Amino acid sequence: MNAFHDPTDPTQPRYYTERGAFPLEAEMRADYATVHNARKIAERLQFDDNRTELLARITPIVRRWASPPGVTGPWERLDNAVRNWQQTPRLMHLIHNQITDHRDPTMLPIDWRTALQARELTGNGTWPPSLSAPTRDQQHSSTTGSQTDATPQPAIERDR
Repeated sequence: MNAFHDPTDPTQPRYYTERGAFPLEAEMRADYATVHNARKIAERLQFDDNRTELLARITPIVRRWASPPGVTGPWERLDNAVRNWQQTPRLMHLIHNQITDHRDPTMLPIDWRTALQARELTGNGTWPPSLSAPTRDQQHSSTTGSQTDATPQPAIERDR
Protein backbone atom coordinates (compact mmCIF):
# COMPACT_ATOMS: atom_id res chain seq x y z
CA MET A 1 0.00 0.00 0.00
CA ASN A 2 1.21 3.44 -0.91
CA ALA A 3 1.96 5.54 2.19
CA PHE A 4 0.02 8.42 0.62
CA HIS A 5 -3.15 6.36 0.93
CA ASP A 6 -2.34 4.73 4.29
CA PRO A 7 -5.53 4.98 6.37
CA THR A 8 -3.52 4.54 9.58
CA ASP A 9 -1.26 7.57 9.05
CA PRO A 10 -2.64 10.77 10.66
CA THR A 11 -0.56 12.89 8.28
CA GLN A 12 -2.61 11.58 5.33
CA PRO A 13 -6.06 12.93 4.39
CA ARG A 14 -7.58 9.44 4.10
CA TYR A 15 -7.09 8.97 7.85
CA TYR A 16 -9.60 11.77 8.40
CA THR A 17 -12.05 10.93 5.63
CA GLU A 18 -12.44 7.56 7.34
CA ARG A 19 -13.40 9.49 10.47
CA GLY A 20 -16.12 11.57 8.85
CA ALA A 21 -14.17 14.54 7.46
CA PHE A 22 -14.87 15.82 4.00
CA PRO A 23 -11.95 16.09 1.53
CA LEU A 24 -10.93 19.72 2.18
CA GLU A 25 -11.26 19.28 5.94
CA ALA A 26 -9.24 16.04 5.73
CA GLU A 27 -6.43 17.90 3.93
CA MET A 28 -6.41 20.56 6.66
CA ARG A 29 -6.34 17.94 9.44
CA ALA A 30 -3.51 16.00 7.76
CA ASP A 31 -1.53 19.20 7.29
CA TYR A 32 -2.11 20.11 10.93
CA ALA A 33 -0.82 16.69 12.04
CA THR A 34 2.29 17.22 9.89
CA VAL A 35 2.90 20.67 11.41
CA HIS A 36 2.24 19.37 14.92
CA ASN A 37 4.78 16.57 14.46
CA ALA A 38 7.36 18.97 13.00
CA ARG A 39 6.93 21.34 15.95
CA LYS A 40 7.47 18.46 18.38
CA ILE A 41 10.65 17.48 16.55
CA ALA A 42 11.83 21.12 16.44
CA GLU A 43 11.52 21.35 20.24
CA ARG A 44 14.02 18.50 20.59
CA LEU A 45 16.54 19.65 17.98
CA GLN A 46 19.87 20.54 19.45
CA PHE A 47 20.99 23.07 16.86
CA ASP A 48 19.17 26.31 16.12
CA ASP A 49 19.96 26.07 12.39
CA ASN A 50 18.18 22.71 12.13
CA ARG A 51 15.21 24.00 14.11
CA THR A 52 14.96 27.13 11.97
CA GLU A 53 15.13 25.10 8.76
CA LEU A 54 12.42 22.69 9.91
CA LEU A 55 10.09 25.46 11.05
CA ALA A 56 10.65 27.33 7.78
CA ARG A 57 9.54 24.23 5.85
CA ILE A 58 6.17 24.13 7.64
CA THR A 59 5.47 27.87 7.42
CA PRO A 60 3.77 27.61 3.99
CA ILE A 61 1.44 24.93 5.37
CA VAL A 62 0.46 27.13 8.30
CA ARG A 63 -0.11 30.08 5.97
CA ARG A 64 -2.33 27.99 3.70
CA TRP A 65 -4.83 27.34 6.47
CA ALA A 66 -4.53 30.49 8.57
CA SER A 67 -7.64 32.60 8.86
CA PRO A 68 -7.59 36.38 8.53
CA PRO A 69 -6.74 38.34 11.69
CA GLY A 70 -9.63 38.39 14.14
CA VAL A 71 -11.21 35.23 12.70
CA THR A 72 -11.00 31.88 14.46
CA GLY A 73 -11.24 29.30 11.70
CA PRO A 74 -10.91 25.50 11.78
CA TRP A 75 -7.08 25.59 11.90
CA GLU A 76 -7.07 27.99 14.84
CA ARG A 77 -9.78 26.02 16.68
CA LEU A 78 -7.71 22.86 16.28
CA ASP A 79 -4.58 24.67 17.45
CA ASN A 80 -6.46 25.99 20.50
CA ALA A 81 -7.81 22.53 21.31
CA VAL A 82 -4.33 20.99 21.07
CA ARG A 83 -2.95 23.72 23.34
CA ASN A 84 -5.76 23.08 25.86
CA TRP A 85 -5.01 19.34 25.90
CA GLN A 86 -1.30 20.06 26.39
CA GLN A 87 -1.80 22.60 29.19
CA THR A 88 -4.78 21.15 31.09
CA PRO A 89 -5.15 17.46 30.25
CA ARG A 90 -7.11 16.56 33.40
CA LEU A 91 -9.69 19.26 32.74
CA MET A 92 -9.88 18.32 29.07
CA HIS A 93 -10.48 14.65 29.99
CA LEU A 94 -13.40 15.72 32.19
CA ILE A 95 -14.84 17.89 29.42
CA HIS A 96 -14.31 15.13 26.84
CA ASN A 97 -16.09 12.59 29.03
CA GLN A 98 -19.02 14.95 29.60
CA ILE A 99 -19.33 15.61 25.88
CA THR A 100 -19.08 11.90 25.09
CA ASP A 101 -21.81 11.06 27.62
CA HIS A 102 -24.13 13.99 26.89
CA ARG A 103 -23.23 15.53 23.57
CA ASP A 104 -25.25 18.60 22.74
CA PRO A 105 -27.17 17.83 19.53
CA THR A 106 -26.32 21.31 18.25
CA MET A 107 -22.56 20.61 18.43
CA LEU A 108 -21.21 20.77 14.92
CA PRO A 109 -19.58 17.57 13.65
CA ILE A 110 -16.43 19.51 12.67
CA ASP A 111 -16.07 20.66 16.30
CA TRP A 112 -16.40 17.09 17.59
CA ARG A 113 -13.77 15.94 15.09
CA THR A 114 -11.51 18.78 16.25
CA ALA A 115 -11.88 17.65 19.87
CA LEU A 116 -11.06 14.06 18.91
CA GLN A 117 -8.05 14.99 16.79
CA ALA A 118 -6.59 17.28 19.44
CA ARG A 119 -7.03 14.56 22.07
CA GLU A 120 -5.25 12.04 19.84
CA LEU A 121 -2.41 14.34 18.72
CA THR A 122 -1.52 15.11 22.33
CA GLY A 123 -1.44 11.45 23.34
CA ASN A 124 -4.54 11.67 25.53
CA GLY A 125 -6.59 9.10 23.66
CA THR A 126 -7.24 7.50 20.31
CA TRP A 127 -9.68 8.39 17.57
CA PRO A 128 -11.04 5.23 16.02
CA PRO A 129 -13.31 5.76 13.01
CA SER A 130 -16.30 4.61 15.06
CA LEU A 131 -16.10 7.70 17.31
CA SER A 132 -16.79 10.16 14.53
CA ALA A 133 -20.02 12.04 14.88
CA PRO A 134 -22.58 11.63 12.13
CA THR A 135 -23.10 14.63 9.92
CA ARG A 136 -26.14 16.79 10.55
CA ASP A 137 -27.70 15.31 7.40
CA GLN A 138 -27.26 11.80 8.80
CA GLN A 139 -28.64 12.87 12.18
CA HIS A 140 -31.63 14.49 10.47
CA SER A 141 -32.44 11.48 8.29
CA SER A 142 -32.12 9.06 11.21
CA THR A 143 -34.50 11.08 13.37
CA THR A 144 -37.04 11.99 10.70
CA GLY A 145 -36.75 9.01 8.42
CA SER A 146 -36.39 11.36 5.46
CA GLN A 147 -33.85 11.12 2.73
CA THR A 148 -31.39 13.98 2.37
CA ASP A 149 -29.01 14.96 -0.36
CA ALA A 150 -25.95 12.80 0.29
CA THR A 151 -23.62 14.89 -1.85
CA PRO A 152 -20.61 15.58 0.39
CA GLN A 153 -19.56 19.17 0.79
CA PRO A 154 -16.32 20.39 2.33
CA ALA A 155 -16.95 20.37 6.08
CA ILE A 156 -14.82 23.45 6.55
CA GLU A 157 -17.37 25.44 4.59
CA ARG A 158 -20.49 23.45 5.41
CA ASP A 159 -20.06 23.08 9.18
CA ARG A 160 -19.10 26.66 10.03
